[in-house]
Amino acid sequence: MFQRAATIDLFKGIPFRDNFNLSHLQYGDDTLIFMPANLHMVTTIKRILLRFAICSSLHINFHKSSLIGINVGEDTCASMTSSVFYRFDSLPSSYLGMPLTSNPKRLSTWKPIIENFRRKLSMWRGHMLSMAGRICVIKSVMSSLPIYYMSSFLMPNGVCNILNSIQRRFLWFGVAE
Repeated sequence: MFQRAATIDLFKGIPFRDNFNLSHLQYGDDTLIFMPANLHMVTTIKRILLRFAICSSLHINFHKSSLIGINVGEDTCASMTSSVFYRFDSLPSSYLGMPLTSNPKRLSTWKPIIENFRRKLSMWRGHMLSMAGRICVIKSVMSSLPIYYMSSFLMPNGVCNILNSIQRRFLWFGVAE
């Protein structure tokens, strides 16, 4: 329905290289829609989503949906959100747990991973585990935590050093801190 609406110019995507317009991306049951800041296009999108809901018998929760304006005034976004029942968010934000518009080379982008690392290790009673038990925890549980971020971002050496330091502390002393 989005492709059809884009081809008959009901709404336009964001132009990219080689005369390509990006109108939407879908991942599982999530949809990202890209378009210029235009109230008519926002209402067209809502109509398409409502028609999809009727045809598929699936419920679309517009209260969970959000509108994020990029280089658009906050008052423009607020007026568009009030007319179509979306939430208004601003950048930086996250999508599927991944930060949007963050610089992956900064430590602040990786802070959630580092905190999650510490939190998971603090749940384990490391001082009550044998050395082999601590090694199993590190290899099976802790090594898999940053993989989701690493599927999109290259981990900086500083972050790798921090995570290794936390793992070493847990291995030798049984505590994350």
